[in-house]
Amino acid sequence: MLDNTAVTSGRWAEFVNQHAAASVSSGYRLLANGADALEARQVSTRCAHSRVCIQTYIWEDDDSGRLLMAELLTAAKRGVQVYLLLDDMDVRGNDYALALLDQHPNIHIRLFNPFRFRFSPVHALVEVILRGSELNHRMHNKAWLVDGLFAVIGGRNIGDAYFDRSQETNFIDLDMAVVGGEAAAAETSFWSYWQHPLAIPVHRLKRLRKAARAWEKHPLWLKLKHLPEMADAITQKPPKLNDDSRWLSPNYYQWHANAQFIADNANKVQRTNQQSAGVLQAILFRFARAKQQVHIISPYFTPGEAGVAMLASMVAKGVEVKVLTNSLASNDVLFAHSGYAKRRRSLLAAGVKLFEMKAEQKSRLRLSTAKASLHSKALVIDQQEVFVGSFNLGARSAMINTELGIFIDDNDMANRLINIFTESTRSEICYRLRYINQRVVWQDTQNCYLREPDSRWWRRLLAWLAQQLPLESQL
Repeated sequence: MLDNTAVTSGRWAEFVNQHAAASVSSGYRLLANGADALEARQVSTRCAHSRVCIQTYIWEDDDSGRLLMAELLTAAKRGVQVYLLLDDMDVRGNDYALALLDQHPNIHIRLFNPFRFRFSPVHALVEVILRGSELNHRMHNKAWLVDGLFAVIGGRNIGDAYFDRSQETNFIDLDMAVVGGEAAAAETSFWSYWQHPLAIPVHRLKRLRKAARAWEKHPLWLKLKHLPEMADAITQKPPKLNDDSRWLSPNYYQWHANAQFIADNANKVQRTNQQSAGVLQAILFRFARAKQQVHIISPYFTPGEAGVAMLASMVAKGVEVKVLTNSLASNDVLFAHSGYAKRRRSLLAAGVKLFEMKAEQKSRLRLSTAKASLHSKALVIDQQEVFVGSFNLGARSAMINTELGIFIDDNDMANRLINIFTESTRSEICYRLRYINQRVVWQDTQNCYLREPDSRWWRRLLAWLAQQLPLESQL
């Protein structure tokens, strides 16, 4: 049953009513480390009164994924309605678990743009051949929404690697915690996706429904039933996440009236609404009026010919453009790197300042010594307006996938994000690229490199081969 009525009771309602004045409707907190981002989701769920709505691209079955699922089960047990909307690209393999969870009377799960054939690899391959164009469009939005009053919006999926808890590779990411008016706007967007014809309830997928009944005695079901009890054991692993006092303190947030939540229309995946793709148009509008400086953080930066021309025109007008993206060594998507590398010379020749993150690094912003991969999506325009969201600067985010984000017009927030950019581009942990004698050169504290540093020859070869393929419109 759909429950999108305004929530007037509970801890979040009391907090917002006390501290969000009519002229300053929302509070914001930039979540720059994984511990805070995980805690925001956990604590906000514990404080939920009516509902928790979650929209995400990936949900991993690891400690962080199980911890947050345990929080949702615990909330559902005390009567909170849980609405979980997952893109189906990475769901297969967890079908049974989702079907079983969906049987809880207070948990409602839908898959966005799902595959029809779910168990046979041969059938899946046939479906990709027949429906590849449809399946190519994905819901890339990431939002954790509580009572329509608290939201976490940004680039993080759900999993250890997104919360700096992996022992192998961690994604350096950003979220924005939002309290008040713009959280309600984010929930309104969620409901538009939830009610979209491509958001299919799990219980309507017949094979999953039958499989769930057959699996009620399977050990996996017993494991799921005990997830709430597992939460205490999981939280004993560092970092401990138990204190909710700061999340309900007005001093923990910056309060602003000049903010805008923005999301693509869900119809974008059906190619019926490309011209009104909200996030792209909002970004282009702000780029057009930039006067001094633009900072871009984009892990999968694939500007294409049109994007290069746009950034070059900004530089020609006197705007300093700085871009932080992944190096070949730190990028987890080889094809995305190839799309960026193809345009690297043109960007440097136009005067765009490029920085590439190293895979091996130690940063004051990170808690782990595992390898790093940039996953943050953020902008700062003229040291005044910031954007944090799920949008990569490339064709896939612009025209294929759906995205979301939030703009905040505030000098203090802009300066904090610029400080993160500056910290992340220190020569100890990042390469500065230059264009010298018609060649791209990578520089760090001590060395200059004439080819992609920290990468094996075969990976450089694969990246070069990928550049020769006509894939730029898909990146």
